[in-house]
Amino acid sequence: MDIAYVQNSILSTEAFYTLMLTAFWLNIAVPVTISLWKPYCMPAEEVPDADS
Repeated sequence: MDIAYVQNSILSTEAFYTLMLTAFWLNIAVPVTISLWKPYCMPAEEVPDADS
């Protein structure tokens, strides 16, 4: 994104900061969402008995 903003002036300042803010929040939201939904998607595995 830096090349499009600084070197080629493709993006406006507002668009650049909007994209950077969006990327920042996605880097936070995606791992948090995965960790919250993981117990629902992958049920706990049963532990085998020690007697077997």
